[in-house]
Order: sequence, then C-alpha cells, then structure tokens
Amino acid sequence: MTANIAALTPLSGLDALFLQLESEEMPMHVGSLSLLELPTGYRGDFLHDLRALIGARLHLAEAFHRRLVPMPLGLANPAWMRADTIDLDHHIRRVTLPRPGTQAQLEACVGRLHAARLDRTRPLWELVIIDGLGGRLAGHVGYYAKVHHAAIDGQAGVALAQAMLDLTPNCATCRRHHPSHRSRCPASRSACAQPRHSRRASCAAWPACCPSRPMRSAPCCAARPSRGARVRRRRRRAAPAPCRQRTAAAKPRRGSVRAHR
Repeated sequence: MTANIAALTPLSGLDALFLQLESEEMPMHVGSLSLLELPTGYRGDFLHDLRALIGARLHLAEAFHRRLVPMPLGLANPAWMRADTIDLDHHIRRVTLPRPGTQAQLEACVGRLHAARLDRTRPLWELVIIDGLGGRLAGHVGYYAKVHHAAIDGQAGVALAQAMLDLTPNCATCRRHHPSHRSRCPASRSACAQPRHSRRASCAAWPACCPSRPMRSAPCCAARPSRGARVRRRRRRAAPAPCRQRTAAAKPRRGSVRAHR
C-alpha cells in the first residue's frame, strides 16, 4: 500500500478544476484535426502502422501513461498514477466516412467525436483516423487527436506532438531509444526560438532523430550568461546615449582688436 501511495502524483488545483467543471454540455478536453497526405503508392494499413508507431513511442510523453485515481470519499483532488497497460485498440481507432466523403461530412464527424467525453478509467487521450475522404480530399486521411486539459498544458502539448510527429521522414526508428539516451538532432530555428525552460525540457527528454549529437553541443543548449548579466546588458541597451558637447573651433579674427571690443 505504501508503494502505491508513493506512486501517486496529486493534481494541482487548476488541473483538478478542469475535471470538476466538466459536464456533458461542457467537456473539458482539447482536440485537433489534421489532414495527412498519404505517400504516393501507399498500400498499407494506416491504422495498423499508426498503432505500431505510437506503441514504440509511449515512453516519450507522460500523458500517454497517466490515469486518474480518485481519493477515498472525494476528500481530496484525484491523483495521477502510471497505467500498467495501454490498450491501443481503444485509444487509436478508425472511422470511415460514407461516400462521397466531403469536407462537410468530415467536420460533422469531428463534431460528434469531440462531443464525447473521455473515459476517466483510462489514460485521457484518443487518436482517431478518419478515412473514406473523396473529391479534393482524396488521398488524405483525417487525424483527430483528443486529450483532456487536466492531462496537458501548453508545454506538455508540445511534448506530445513531438512524440507523435517527426520533422523528417527518416526518424521513425530513432525515437525508439530509451529517454535516458540524452541526445538530439541539431536544433532548428523553431527549437531555438522556444522559451528557455522549454528548450531544457526538450533537450533532456527527446532522443536523437538524426545522427547522434551530444546535448551540450546543441546550439539551443549552450551555456547562457547569468540573469544578472542579462539584466545589466538590457539596461545598457535601453539607456540613452550620453550627450556630447560640441565646441566650435575658434575662428581667427580679421584686423586688429579695437577698444570697444
């Protein structure tokens, strides 16, 4: 029992508020819809391939594993606990649209999916593949992701997206390394533009998706000056330039100096 209690992570007051405010009329999850273009000549089962891909990357994001544990008699906020098993058949599903598979049908399908609440006995996330698209959407599949707001914030959402998506087509096998392999691909401009705490989190959590490179050599992880030094530098830049007195050179006078001068 002591081990089970030690494995619990209490929810913050804000995260618990998202659970308490949730109702059938006002679900508190967030969702996104993406249109993915299938590779030319692709003949595989996209749902099967996606389950295999996510199954190999479950260790990259805590939101994949955490499930809610209610407290006895509801005397305190629920807590997070790591789920022993993840049923990918439940979390990753497929919906096929009837013909002709228009944009309006896709939007109506997403509306129905988004209206359904997540099962609180399981990790609070779902992925739905929507196929059967036709017309100008032919050759694409819909990729609908739904995660409860209590499980992710902005930074965790970025981590979840990085776990599911790659920047290049050649990173599928590289992310299967354990997160203790603290190396990453060369930082892109977008990675270096992230806030300082986000860069530290991503550099410590993500394995390499390109040829291995030590974390300390990545541009975004380079040592930065102290906070005091940065403040002094900003003050120097914001301070107005000192005024310089300009003295005109004395011009030689013509003629002699008279008495009234």
